[in-house]
Amino acid sequence: MDGFRTDQDLPFDEAVLQAQPESQEFADEAEAPEFSPFGALARIMRKRWLVLLGLIVVLGGGLGYLGFVNGSKTYSTQAILRVSAHEPGILFASGDDSKLKLFQSFVKAETTYVASSPVMERATAIIKSKMPDADDELTAKSLAESIEIKRKEALIILKTNSKDPEFAALKLNSVIQAFMDLKVETKEKLENFRANELTVREAELLAQLQDLNAQTLEAGGEFGMASLVKTHIEKVTQIESLIARQAEVKATLLAISSSADSAGSADMADQEIMRATLLDRALADLNFDKAKREAELTSLLKRYAENTPKVIEKKEEIAIISSAMADRRDQIKVLGQTGALTEGGEANQDDQMAEISALLEKVTSRLETAREEARELNRKRIELTFLEEEREELRRKLDETRHALDVIQLESRNSMPGLVDVMAFALVPQKPAEDSAKMLGAGGVVGGAVLAIILVMGYGLTYKKVRYTDDLWRHTWFMPILTTIKATATPAEIETSIHRLRNNIKLFPSRTRPDTRKARIIAVNRFDSAESGTLARKLADSFATANLRTLYIDADLQTVAPQNKAGWRDLIVGEYVQPEYNEFGSEVIGAGSDARITDATVSLVALRKALSFYEKDYAVIVVNSGNLDTGLSSELFSSTADLAVSVVNVDDMRSKVNAGIDRIMSLARNGSALVFTGATGSDPAVTA
Repeated sequence: MDGFRTDQDLPFDEAVLQAQPESQEFADEAEAPEFSPFGALARIMRKRWLVLLGLIVVLGGGLGYLGFVNGSKTYSTQAILRVSAHEPGILFASGDDSKLKLFQSFVKAETTYVASSPVMERATAIIKSKMPDADDELTAKSLAESIEIKRKEALIILKTNSKDPEFAALKLNSVIQAFMDLKVETKEKLENFRANELTVREAELLAQLQDLNAQTLEAGGEFGMASLVKTHIEKVTQIESLIARQAEVKATLLAISSSADSAGSADMADQEIMRATLLDRALADLNFDKAKREAELTSLLKRYAENTPKVIEKKEEIAIISSAMADRRDQIKVLGQTGALTEGGEANQDDQMAEISALLEKVTSRLETAREEARELNRKRIELTFLEEEREELRRKLDETRHALDVIQLESRNSMPGLVDVMAFALVPQKPAEDSAKMLGAGGVVGGAVLAIILVMGYGLTYKKVRYTDDLWRHTWFMPILTTIKATATPAEIETSIHRLRNNIKLFPSRTRPDTRKARIIAVNRFDSAESGTLARKLADSFATANLRTLYIDADLQTVAPQNKAGWRDLIVGEYVQPEYNEFGSEVIGAGSDARITDATVSLVALRKALSFYEKDYAVIVVNSGNLDTGLSSELFSSTADLAVSVVNVDDMRSKVNAGIDRIMSLARNGSALVFTGATGSDPAVTA
């Protein structure tokens, strides 16, 4: 680097020896402080406590007065509805929990009905009829919202608040009256509706029953169900006997036609004689059984009535035996008609065949007729059975309908699990339940105080300018404040502060071993609205006062216009400029006269070359490098100087100060420091 000796220019062993005290020195530096919310609150509220107190007095007093004036008295009243259980012990332990649950559901339902829209609409109409000057905005919804309805065991408690005590009582009593009236009307409407519906249903069922009776009479004719069953059974028995006779006649006819000789005919005659003999024996056995059962029937009739099951069963057995005997007689008669029991020969065989064929046709015809009659009887029996079932179903429905009509006509207060009555009407309250004037006044005071705190703290949090030196607490641990100058400082106090700054700069540790053969370069810059040129000039004069040969260079190429005499701009282009002497002993190099040189045309090499002209002739070189935020050459000075001193003024924008400090951290080689100007008398650095 031009005109400077750094650690890279030294031998390795010497650089290590020089770096040891520096590393020890930086190891002893304090770490970054932690954020303290109490400290931040104290910084925000400094010099604002009186403003806060004033706002609290103004806002709290004003809002408190408004709250007290707008306060009102609120009257409260209540009414109670009682739900009585029909079961005396339903509210206590019982074996049937379903009754208790039913009663509880009834209480819940009544509570819900009290708060329903129909009740509130009726109550609104009652209120307006009794109080014509009532609020026109009173609606069922607003009335429901103004009444609190609670359920406690078997009680329904209604409570309301109002500024008018009479209106409060009227609201609850109107709701109770509307509730009771609607319950009565609803019960009457329901009973009338049910009765009308059931009456119509009864008439319809009677008409259907009459139609069914007519269908039954038409289907049965002169027969009833019992007659049809008996007749059908007899007809089925007749069909069975006819089928048997038809089979016998067919067998006889087949036997006659198949016989070829008299021997065969004789054998056939013998067989039929044998059959007749067996039938006669069976008839005798059946006659014996019939006599035996008739004797048993005579004994039963002595002990039981005729309609008892045992007697009826015995009679049926006798009837069955009689029917079997009649069948046997018919079979014997058929055998006789075929000529099996006579002595007819081959001469009359043709006649027998004709007679038997005619008999077969007669039996077949009777069988077909009996079958048709049995089929018709079965159809009527099935139809009558269906009609009888329909009649029984209609009769059951008719009985249920008539029973429901009787229940409706006999219904009383016991139709529900409980009874609702009024236990206590609402009374007109004499004393207010709540006086909101004091409460609103106190709330206004508290609200005003809170609002004042929010306003003051919000203003402090959103305040974007630097107020005190401790606003820079995040940066002072690595970039200390060397001195603080009050805004109201006298010239003597300013001079003292400049001398203190000079001494602190002398004692400020360097990051590298200084070269005693060269001047110590101090670059003074600013971040926002601070004045760095005056401070740099006074700092140079202070060094001169301390018997140090000092050179001051005005290198602010942004704000200082070119002059008529040679200066810094001429040095940049390589010309040597003779410094001027002033009365305080420091030598000065002005801004220069070359208008071609601007802040953007300065390079690091040219800057170092310009400074190298005076490094060995002076002990201290103080440079006013201008605004670090906008000046390009100011950044070059910060990276070249032995110490970068940044001037921060009260009311500088925090964002610019923070950005400038971050830039200094990355540029300064041998350290950087701050100077705070325009401080108030309450600044911690001033009062310390």
